[in-house]
Amino acid sequence: MAIDLNPEYVAAYNNRGLAHSEKGEFDTAIEDYSKAIYLNPEYVAAYNNRGLAYSEKEEFDRAIEDSDKAIDLNPDFADAYINRGNAYSGKEEFDSAIEDYNKAIDLNPKYAGAYNNRGLAYYRKGEFDTAIEDYNKAIELNPEYAGAYINRGNAYSEKGDFERAIEDYNKAIEFNPGYVDAYNNRGLAYYEKGDFDTAIEDYNKATELNPEYARAYNNRGQAYYRLNSYRKAKRDYNTAIELDKNFDIAHASIGDLLYTIEEDYDNAEREYREALKINKDIDYAHNGLGLVLSKRKAYKNAIAEFKKALKLNKAADFYNNLGCAHAEYGKGSAISLISFLNAQNNFRKATQGRNTYVEAHKNLTSVGELLINEFKLFLFRIFIILFVFVLSIELLGLSKDNLLEITLILTGVAILGIVLFSDFTKIRIKSLGIPGVVEVEFEYEKPKARKEAFQFADPGQSFELLEPAVTTIYTSTEAEEA
Repeated sequence: MAIDLNPEYVAAYNNRGLAHSEKGEFDTAIEDYSKAIYLNPEYVAAYNNRGLAYSEKEEFDRAIEDSDKAIDLNPDFADAYINRGNAYSGKEEFDSAIEDYNKAIDLNPKYAGAYNNRGLAYYRKGEFDTAIEDYNKAIELNPEYAGAYINRGNAYSEKGDFERAIEDYNKAIEFNPGYVDAYNNRGLAYYEKGDFDTAIEDYNKATELNPEYARAYNNRGQAYYRLNSYRKAKRDYNTAIELDKNFDIAHASIGDLLYTIEEDYDNAEREYREALKINKDIDYAHNGLGLVLSKRKAYKNAIAEFKKALKLNKAADFYNNLGCAHAEYGKGSAISLISFLNAQNNFRKATQGRNTYVEAHKNLTSVGELLINEFKLFLFRIFIILFVFVLSIELLGLSKDNLLEITLILTGVAILGIVLFSDFTKIRIKSLGIPGVVEVEFEYEKPKARKEAFQFADPGQSFELLEPAVTTIYTSTEAEEA
Protein backbone atom coordinates (compact mmCIF):
# COMPACT_ATOMS: atom_id res chain seq x y z
CA MET A 1 0.00 0.00 0.00
CA ALA A 2 2.78 2.43 0.98
CA ILE A 3 4.68 1.55 -2.21
CA ASP A 4 1.54 2.11 -4.29
CA LEU A 5 1.24 5.58 -2.81
CA ASN A 6 4.94 6.30 -3.13
CA PRO A 7 6.96 3.99 -5.42
CA GLU A 8 10.17 5.58 -4.16
CA TYR A 9 9.51 4.97 -0.47
CA VAL A 10 12.79 3.24 0.37
CA ALA A 11 11.89 1.93 3.84
CA ALA A 12 8.75 0.28 2.48
CA TYR A 13 10.79 -1.96 0.18
CA ASN A 14 13.08 -2.90 3.06
CA ASN A 15 10.14 -3.71 5.33
CA ARG A 16 8.36 -5.70 2.64
CA GLY A 17 11.61 -7.61 2.12
CA LEU A 18 11.61 -8.47 5.83
CA ALA A 19 8.06 -9.79 5.52
CA HIS A 20 9.09 -12.02 2.61
CA SER A 21 12.13 -13.22 4.56
CA GLU A 22 9.90 -14.21 7.49
CA LYS A 23 7.86 -16.33 5.06
CA GLY A 24 10.99 -17.95 3.63
CA GLU A 25 10.56 -16.18 0.29
CA PHE A 26 14.18 -15.13 0.04
CA ASP A 27 14.38 -14.48 -3.70
CA THR A 28 11.46 -12.07 -3.49
CA ALA A 29 12.96 -10.51 -0.37
CA ILE A 30 16.26 -9.95 -2.19
CA GLU A 31 14.41 -8.16 -4.98
CA ASP A 32 12.90 -5.76 -2.45
CA TYR A 33 16.19 -5.14 -0.63
CA SER A 34 17.87 -4.55 -3.99
CA LYS A 35 15.19 -2.01 -4.91
CA ALA A 36 15.76 -0.22 -1.60
CA ILE A 37 19.51 -0.13 -2.29
CA TYR A 38 18.90 1.15 -5.81
CA LEU A 39 16.85 4.03 -4.40
CA ASN A 40 19.34 4.65 -1.60
CA PRO A 41 22.85 3.22 -2.22
CA GLU A 42 23.83 4.04 1.39
CA TYR A 43 20.93 2.23 3.05
CA VAL A 44 22.83 0.13 5.63
CA ALA A 45 19.84 -1.92 6.82
CA ALA A 46 19.03 -3.08 3.29
CA TYR A 47 22.57 -4.35 2.73
CA ASN A 48 22.48 -6.14 6.08
CA ASN A 49 19.12 -7.73 5.43
CA ARG A 50 19.95 -8.73 1.87
CA GLY A 51 23.08 -10.39 3.20
CA LEU A 52 20.92 -12.39 5.61
CA ALA A 53 18.70 -13.52 2.75
CA TYR A 54 21.74 -14.65 0.77
CA SER A 55 22.96 -16.59 3.82
CA GLU A 56 19.61 -18.36 4.03
CA LYS A 57 20.13 -19.37 0.39
CA GLU A 58 23.66 -20.52 1.31
CA GLU A 59 25.15 -17.95 -1.06
CA PHE A 60 27.70 -17.03 1.58
CA ASP A 61 30.12 -15.08 -0.61
CA ARG A 62 27.36 -12.70 -1.68
CA ALA A 63 26.23 -12.46 1.93
CA ILE A 64 29.76 -11.45 2.95
CA GLU A 65 29.87 -8.81 0.20
CA ASP A 66 26.67 -7.23 1.54
CA SER A 67 27.94 -7.33 5.12
CA ASP A 68 31.20 -5.73 3.98
CA LYS A 69 29.22 -2.90 2.41
CA ALA A 70 27.11 -2.42 5.54
CA ILE A 71 30.28 -2.26 7.65
CA ASP A 72 31.92 0.19 5.24
CA LEU A 73 28.89 2.47 5.61
CA ASN A 74 28.67 1.97 9.39
CA PRO A 75 31.83 0.52 11.01
CA ASP A 76 30.07 0.39 14.40
CA PHE A 77 27.14 -1.72 13.20
CA ALA A 78 27.47 -4.81 15.46
CA ASP A 79 24.70 -6.72 13.67
CA ALA A 80 26.62 -6.60 10.39
CA TYR A 81 29.64 -8.22 12.07
CA ILE A 82 27.37 -10.89 13.53
CA ASN A 83 25.83 -11.64 10.16
CA ARG A 84 29.18 -11.68 8.36
CA GLY A 85 30.42 -14.06 11.03
CA ASN A 86 27.42 -16.29 10.34
CA ALA A 87 28.29 -16.33 6.64
CA TYR A 88 31.90 -17.26 7.42
CA SER A 89 30.59 -20.06 9.66
CA GLY A 90 28.47 -21.24 6.75
CA LYS A 91 31.68 -21.49 4.72
CA GLU A 92 33.33 -23.31 7.66
CA GLU A 93 35.84 -20.47 8.01
CA PHE A 94 35.42 -20.47 11.75
CA ASP A 95 38.45 -18.38 12.66
CA SER A 96 37.21 -15.53 10.46
CA ALA A 97 33.76 -15.93 11.99
CA ILE A 98 35.19 -15.70 15.51
CA GLU A 99 37.03 -12.49 14.59
CA ASP A 100 33.73 -10.95 13.53
CA TYR A 101 31.94 -12.10 16.68
CA ASN A 102 34.80 -10.63 18.74
CA LYS A 103 34.29 -7.28 16.99
CA ALA A 104 30.56 -7.39 17.67
CA ILE A 105 31.25 -8.08 21.35
CA ASP A 106 33.76 -5.19 21.47
CA LEU A 107 31.07 -2.91 20.09
CA ASN A 108 28.37 -4.32 22.38
CA PRO A 109 29.69 -6.33 25.36
CA LYS A 110 26.14 -7.25 26.38
CA TYR A 111 25.22 -8.78 23.03
CA ALA A 112 24.05 -12.26 24.08
CA GLY A 113 23.62 -13.35 20.47
CA ALA A 114 27.27 -12.61 19.71
CA TYR A 115 28.43 -14.87 22.57
CA ASN A 116 26.00 -17.58 21.43
CA ASN A 117 27.24 -17.49 17.85
CA ARG A 118 30.90 -17.37 18.86
CA GLY A 119 30.22 -20.41 21.02
CA LEU A 120 28.71 -22.10 18.01
CA ALA A 121 31.87 -21.43 15.98
CA TYR A 122 34.04 -22.90 18.75
CA TYR A 123 31.65 -25.88 18.93
CA ARG A 124 32.09 -26.55 15.24
CA LYS A 125 35.86 -26.38 15.68
CA GLY A 126 35.56 -29.09 18.33
CA GLU A 127 36.52 -26.72 21.18
CA PHE A 128 33.57 -27.67 23.39
CA ASP A 129 34.82 -26.21 26.68
CA THR A 130 35.42 -22.81 25.11
CA ALA A 131 32.00 -23.02 23.46
CA ILE A 132 30.39 -23.73 26.85
CA GLU A 133 32.06 -20.64 28.32
CA ASP A 134 30.46 -18.50 25.62
CA TYR A 135 27.05 -20.12 26.08
CA ASN A 136 27.35 -19.47 29.83
CA LYS A 137 27.92 -15.78 29.11
CA ALA A 138 24.98 -15.65 26.69
CA ILE A 139 22.72 -17.21 29.35
CA GLU A 140 24.07 -14.85 32.01
CA LEU A 141 23.09 -11.90 29.81
CA ASN A 142 19.76 -13.46 28.83
CA PRO A 143 18.61 -16.15 31.31
CA GLU A 144 15.67 -17.09 29.05
CA TYR A 145 17.75 -17.56 25.89
CA ALA A 146 16.44 -20.95 24.74
CA GLY A 147 18.88 -21.15 21.83
CA ALA A 148 21.89 -20.81 24.12
CA TYR A 149 20.57 -23.59 26.36
CA ILE A 150 20.13 -25.98 23.45
CA ASN A 151 23.59 -25.15 22.12
CA ARG A 152 25.19 -25.67 25.51
CA GLY A 153 23.29 -28.95 25.74
CA ASN A 154 24.78 -29.97 22.40
CA ALA A 155 28.28 -29.21 23.68
CA TYR A 156 27.68 -31.28 26.82
CA SER A 157 26.38 -34.11 24.63
CA GLU A 158 29.60 -34.03 22.60
CA LYS A 159 31.56 -34.29 25.85
CA GLY A 160 29.46 -37.31 26.87
CA ASP A 161 27.85 -35.43 29.78
CA PHE A 162 24.30 -36.38 28.89
CA GLU A 163 22.79 -35.54 32.29
CA ARG A 164 23.81 -31.90 32.01
CA ALA A 165 22.78 -31.90 28.36
CA ILE A 166 19.29 -33.05 29.33
CA GLU A 167 19.10 -30.31 31.98
CA ASP A 168 19.85 -27.71 29.31
CA TYR A 169 17.34 -29.16 26.86
CA ASN A 170 14.76 -29.06 29.69
CA LYS A 171 15.51 -25.37 30.13
CA ALA A 172 15.18 -24.71 26.42
CA ILE A 173 11.77 -26.42 26.43
CA GLU A 174 10.73 -24.52 29.57
CA PHE A 175 11.35 -21.17 27.86
CA ASN A 176 10.10 -22.34 24.46
CA PRO A 177 7.62 -25.26 24.77
CA GLY A 178 7.34 -25.50 20.99
CA TYR A 179 11.08 -25.84 20.40
CA VAL A 180 11.17 -28.90 18.14
CA ASP A 181 14.98 -29.20 18.05
CA ALA A 182 15.08 -29.28 21.85
CA TYR A 183 12.86 -32.37 21.95
CA ASN A 184 14.87 -34.01 19.18
CA ASN A 185 18.17 -33.28 20.92
CA ARG A 186 16.93 -34.41 24.31
CA GLY A 187 15.83 -37.62 22.63
CA LEU A 188 19.37 -38.07 21.32
CA ALA A 189 20.76 -37.62 24.83
CA TYR A 190 18.36 -40.22 26.26
CA TYR A 191 19.28 -42.54 23.38
CA GLU A 192 22.97 -42.23 24.21
CA LYS A 193 22.14 -43.10 27.83
CA GLY A 194 20.39 -46.25 26.61
CA ASP A 195 16.94 -45.00 27.63
CA PHE A 196 15.32 -45.73 24.28
CA ASP A 197 11.71 -45.56 25.47
CA THR A 198 12.13 -42.04 26.82
CA ALA A 199 13.98 -41.07 23.65
CA ILE A 200 10.99 -42.25 21.62
CA GLU A 201 8.68 -40.08 23.74
CA ASP A 202 10.74 -37.03 22.83
CA TYR A 203 10.81 -37.94 19.14
CA ASN A 204 7.03 -38.43 19.28
CA LYS A 205 6.68 -34.89 20.64
CA ALA A 206 9.00 -33.52 17.97
CA THR A 207 6.97 -35.16 15.18
CA GLU A 208 3.75 -33.99 16.82
CA LEU A 209 4.99 -30.38 16.78
CA ASN A 210 6.35 -30.74 13.26
CA PRO A 211 4.97 -33.72 11.30
CA GLU A 212 7.49 -33.00 8.53
CA TYR A 213 10.57 -33.14 10.79
CA ALA A 214 12.49 -35.88 8.96
CA ARG A 215 15.36 -35.98 11.48
CA ALA A 216 13.08 -36.96 14.34
CA TYR A 217 11.63 -39.86 12.32
CA ASN A 218 15.11 -41.12 11.49
CA ASN A 219 16.21 -40.87 15.12
CA ARG A 220 13.07 -42.55 16.38
CA GLY A 221 13.77 -45.32 13.90
CA GLN A 222 17.19 -45.76 15.49
CA ALA A 223 15.59 -46.09 18.93
CA TYR A 224 13.09 -48.67 17.65
CA TYR A 225 15.99 -50.53 16.03
CA ARG A 226 17.75 -50.79 19.39
CA LEU A 227 14.52 -52.08 20.93
CA ASN A 228 14.35 -54.77 18.19
CA SER A 229 11.17 -53.20 16.80
CA TYR A 230 12.47 -53.51 13.27
CA ARG A 231 9.17 -52.96 11.44
CA LYS A 232 8.63 -49.68 13.27
CA ALA A 233 12.23 -48.70 12.62
CA LYS A 234 11.89 -49.39 8.90
CA ARG A 235 8.62 -47.47 8.78
CA ASP A 236 10.27 -44.43 10.35
CA TYR A 237 13.29 -44.57 8.04
CA ASN A 238 10.95 -44.71 5.04
CA THR A 239 8.91 -41.80 6.38
CA ALA A 240 12.08 -39.74 6.80
CA ILE A 241 13.03 -40.47 3.18
CA GLU A 242 9.52 -39.66 1.94
CA LEU A 243 9.77 -36.28 3.67
CA ASP A 244 13.27 -35.64 2.37
CA LYS A 245 14.42 -37.65 -0.64
CA ASN A 246 17.95 -36.34 -0.12
CA PHE A 247 18.16 -37.33 3.54
CA ASP A 248 21.46 -39.18 3.24
CA ILE A 249 21.54 -40.47 6.82
CA ALA A 250 18.08 -42.02 6.55
CA HIS A 251 19.19 -43.92 3.43
CA ALA A 252 22.21 -45.20 5.36
CA SER A 253 19.99 -46.14 8.32
CA ILE A 254 17.65 -48.27 6.26
CA GLY A 255 20.68 -49.77 4.50
CA ASP A 256 21.96 -50.94 7.89
CA LEU A 257 18.62 -52.54 8.72
CA LEU A 258 18.38 -54.27 5.35
CA TYR A 259 21.92 -55.62 5.72
CA THR A 260 21.84 -56.67 9.35
CA ILE A 261 18.26 -57.79 9.96
CA GLU A 262 16.71 -58.68 6.62
CA GLU A 263 19.94 -59.80 4.91
CA ASP A 264 18.65 -58.10 1.78
CA TYR A 265 22.05 -57.25 0.37
CA ASP A 266 20.84 -55.98 -3.01
CA ASN A 267 18.57 -53.33 -1.51
CA ALA A 268 21.07 -52.57 1.24
CA GLU A 269 23.67 -51.81 -1.41
CA ARG A 270 21.17 -49.61 -3.25
CA GLU A 271 20.48 -47.57 -0.09
CA TYR A 272 24.16 -47.20 0.78
CA ARG A 273 24.97 -46.06 -2.74
CA GLU A 274 22.07 -43.60 -2.67
CA ALA A 275 23.33 -42.16 0.61
CA LEU A 276 26.82 -41.77 -0.81
CA LYS A 277 25.47 -40.26 -4.01
CA ILE A 278 23.90 -37.53 -1.87
CA ASN A 279 26.88 -37.18 0.46
CA LYS A 280 30.14 -39.02 -0.27
CA ASP A 281 31.46 -38.21 3.21
CA ILE A 282 29.27 -40.57 5.26
CA ASP A 283 31.79 -42.89 6.88
CA TYR A 284 29.32 -45.54 8.01
CA ALA A 285 27.72 -45.71 4.55
CA HIS A 286 31.13 -46.57 3.06
CA ASN A 287 31.53 -49.14 5.84
CA GLY A 288 28.10 -50.63 5.14
CA LEU A 289 28.79 -50.81 1.41
CA GLY A 290 32.09 -52.53 2.18
CA LEU A 291 30.24 -55.13 4.24
CA VAL A 292 27.79 -55.81 1.41
CA LEU A 293 30.64 -56.23 -1.06
CA SER A 294 32.39 -58.56 1.39
CA LYS A 295 29.28 -60.75 1.51
CA ARG A 296 29.61 -61.04 -2.25
CA LYS A 297 33.31 -61.88 -1.87
CA ALA A 298 34.20 -58.73 -3.83
CA TYR A 299 36.95 -58.10 -1.32
CA LYS A 300 39.05 -55.80 -3.47
CA ASN A 301 36.16 -53.37 -3.84
CA ALA A 302 35.24 -53.82 -0.19
CA ILE A 303 38.78 -52.84 0.82
CA ALA A 304 38.42 -49.61 -1.17
CA GLU A 305 35.19 -48.75 0.68
CA PHE A 306 36.61 -49.48 4.14
CA LYS A 307 39.59 -47.25 3.32
CA LYS A 308 37.21 -44.44 2.38
CA ALA A 309 35.41 -44.88 5.70
CA LEU A 310 38.72 -44.70 7.58
CA LYS A 311 39.73 -41.49 5.84
CA LEU A 312 36.64 -39.93 7.40
CA ASN A 313 36.70 -41.66 10.77
CA LYS A 314 39.44 -43.77 12.37
CA ALA A 315 36.86 -46.02 14.05
CA ALA A 316 37.98 -49.35 15.49
CA ASP A 317 35.17 -51.18 13.67
CA PHE A 318 36.34 -49.81 10.33
CA TYR A 319 39.92 -51.01 10.97
CA ASN A 320 38.56 -54.41 11.96
CA ASN A 321 36.43 -54.67 8.83
CA LEU A 322 39.30 -53.58 6.60
CA GLY A 323 41.45 -56.25 8.25
CA CYS A 324 38.79 -58.88 7.62
CA ALA A 325 38.54 -57.91 3.96
CA HIS A 326 42.32 -58.13 3.53
CA ALA A 327 42.39 -61.50 5.30
CA GLU A 328 39.56 -62.95 3.22
CA TYR A 329 41.12 -61.57 0.05
CA GLY A 330 44.37 -63.28 1.01
CA LYS A 331 42.84 -66.74 1.35
CA GLY A 332 43.93 -68.67 -1.72
CA SER A 333 45.36 -65.53 -3.30
CA ALA A 334 48.70 -65.20 -5.05
CA ILE A 335 49.55 -62.34 -2.67
CA SER A 336 48.44 -64.02 0.53
CA LEU A 337 51.46 -62.89 2.54
CA ILE A 338 50.92 -59.22 1.71
CA SER A 339 47.19 -59.47 2.36
CA PHE A 340 47.68 -61.14 5.72
CA LEU A 341 50.27 -58.55 6.75
CA ASN A 342 47.81 -55.77 5.86
CA ALA A 343 45.10 -57.57 7.80
CA GLN A 344 47.35 -57.94 10.84
CA ASN A 345 48.22 -54.25 10.77
CA ASN A 346 44.56 -53.22 10.67
CA PHE A 347 43.51 -55.63 13.42
CA ARG A 348 46.24 -54.14 15.61
CA LYS A 349 44.93 -50.65 14.97
CA ALA A 350 41.42 -51.83 15.87
CA THR A 351 42.61 -53.22 19.20
CA GLN A 352 44.63 -50.08 19.90
CA GLY A 353 41.57 -47.97 19.23
CA ARG A 354 39.46 -50.14 21.56
CA ASN A 355 41.48 -52.37 23.84
CA THR A 356 38.43 -54.41 24.88
CA TYR A 357 37.52 -55.21 21.27
CA VAL A 358 37.20 -59.00 21.61
CA GLU A 359 36.42 -59.74 17.96
CA ALA A 360 39.42 -57.77 16.72
CA HIS A 361 41.71 -59.58 19.18
CA LYS A 362 40.40 -62.94 17.90
CA ASN A 363 40.91 -61.83 14.32
CA LEU A 364 44.45 -60.73 15.15
CA THR A 365 45.24 -64.17 16.57
CA SER A 366 43.74 -65.97 13.56
CA VAL A 367 45.61 -63.93 10.99
CA GLY A 368 48.83 -64.39 12.96
CA GLU A 369 48.52 -68.15 12.56
CA LEU A 370 47.84 -67.77 8.85
CA LEU A 371 50.86 -65.53 8.49
CA ILE A 372 53.17 -68.16 9.98
CA ASN A 373 51.87 -70.83 7.61
CA GLU A 374 51.95 -68.50 4.63
CA PHE A 375 55.51 -67.43 5.38
CA LYS A 376 56.63 -71.07 5.50
CA LEU A 377 54.87 -71.65 2.21
CA PHE A 378 56.50 -68.55 0.72
CA LEU A 379 59.96 -69.78 1.70
CA PHE A 380 59.19 -73.21 0.24
CA ARG A 381 58.18 -71.65 -3.09
CA ILE A 382 61.34 -69.57 -3.21
CA PHE A 383 63.41 -72.65 -2.37
CA ILE A 384 61.93 -74.62 -5.29
CA ILE A 385 62.59 -71.77 -7.72
CA LEU A 386 66.20 -71.29 -6.60
CA PHE A 387 66.80 -75.05 -6.51
CA VAL A 388 65.58 -75.47 -10.07
CA PHE A 389 67.67 -72.56 -11.30
CA VAL A 390 70.90 -73.58 -9.59
CA LEU A 391 70.51 -77.27 -10.46
CA SER A 392 69.86 -76.45 -14.10
CA ILE A 393 72.99 -74.31 -14.32
CA GLU A 394 75.14 -76.94 -12.63
CA LEU A 395 73.85 -79.95 -14.54
CA LEU A 396 74.15 -78.29 -17.91
CA GLY A 397 77.54 -76.82 -17.12
CA LEU A 398 76.57 -73.42 -18.38
CA SER A 399 78.62 -70.26 -18.04
CA LYS A 400 77.82 -66.60 -18.58
CA ASP A 401 78.66 -67.08 -22.27
CA ASN A 402 75.71 -69.39 -22.79
CA LEU A 403 73.21 -66.53 -22.87
CA LEU A 404 70.57 -68.34 -24.93
CA GLU A 405 70.55 -71.39 -22.67
CA ILE A 406 70.50 -69.25 -19.52
CA THR A 407 67.66 -67.19 -20.95
CA LEU A 408 65.68 -70.35 -21.60
CA ILE A 409 66.35 -71.57 -18.06
CA LEU A 410 65.29 -68.18 -16.60
CA THR A 411 62.15 -68.32 -18.68
CA GLY A 412 61.38 -71.78 -17.36
CA VAL A 413 62.07 -70.68 -13.78
CA ALA A 414 59.83 -67.66 -14.25
CA ILE A 415 57.04 -69.90 -15.49
CA LEU A 416 57.59 -72.15 -12.49
CA GLY A 417 57.37 -69.11 -10.20
CA ILE A 418 54.15 -68.02 -11.79
CA VAL A 419 52.74 -71.50 -11.33
CA LEU A 420 53.83 -71.69 -7.70
CA PHE A 421 52.44 -68.25 -6.84
CA SER A 422 49.21 -68.54 -8.81
CA ASP A 423 45.93 -70.27 -8.16
CA PHE A 424 46.34 -74.02 -8.63
CA THR A 425 45.46 -77.03 -6.56
CA LYS A 426 48.28 -79.53 -7.20
CA ILE A 427 51.52 -79.67 -9.12
CA ARG A 428 53.94 -82.58 -9.62
CA ILE A 429 57.43 -82.09 -10.99
CA LYS A 430 58.96 -85.38 -12.18
CA SER A 431 62.47 -86.18 -13.41
CA LEU A 432 63.86 -82.83 -12.44
CA GLY A 433 67.43 -82.86 -13.79
CA ILE A 434 68.85 -85.39 -16.23
CA PRO A 435 66.96 -88.70 -16.54
CA GLY A 436 69.13 -91.61 -15.55
CA VAL A 437 71.76 -89.39 -13.98
CA VAL A 438 70.07 -87.14 -11.43
CA GLU A 439 66.35 -87.43 -10.87
CA VAL A 440 64.35 -85.42 -8.35
CA GLU A 441 60.62 -85.54 -7.88
CA PHE A 442 58.56 -82.87 -6.09
CA GLU A 443 54.89 -83.05 -5.35
CA TYR A 444 53.31 -79.86 -4.02
CA GLU A 445 49.66 -79.42 -3.19
CA LYS A 446 48.47 -75.89 -2.63
CA PRO A 447 46.56 -75.48 0.64
CA LYS A 448 42.84 -75.22 0.22
CA ALA A 449 41.21 -71.96 1.10
CA ARG A 450 41.45 -71.42 4.83
CA LYS A 451 38.24 -71.83 6.73
CA GLU A 452 39.07 -69.45 9.57
CA ALA A 453 36.06 -67.14 9.98
CA PHE A 454 37.05 -63.52 10.39
CA GLN A 455 34.47 -61.53 12.29
CA PHE A 456 33.26 -58.40 10.55
CA ALA A 457 31.59 -55.73 12.68
CA ASP A 458 27.94 -55.16 11.79
CA PRO A 459 26.91 -51.64 10.74
CA GLY A 460 24.96 -51.19 13.95
CA GLN A 461 28.17 -51.27 15.95
CA SER A 462 29.62 -48.25 14.22
CA PHE A 463 26.60 -46.30 13.08
CA GLU A 464 26.50 -42.77 14.43
CA LEU A 465 23.30 -40.91 15.05
CA LEU A 466 22.46 -37.67 13.37
CA GLU A 467 24.39 -34.81 14.90
CA PRO A 468 22.31 -32.77 17.36
CA ALA A 469 20.44 -30.04 15.51
CA VAL A 470 21.93 -26.59 15.94
CA THR A 471 19.67 -23.78 17.02
CA THR A 472 18.73 -21.16 14.47
CA ILE A 473 21.63 -18.75 14.40
CA TYR A 474 20.82 -15.52 16.17
CA THR A 475 20.56 -12.68 13.71
CA SER A 476 19.42 -9.13 13.93
CA THR A 477 17.67 -7.15 11.26
CA GLU A 478 17.03 -3.48 11.08
CA ALA A 479 14.10 -1.76 9.43
CA GLU A 480 12.87 1.75 9.38
CA GLU A 481 9.26 2.30 10.29
CA ALA A 482 7.06 2.89 7.30
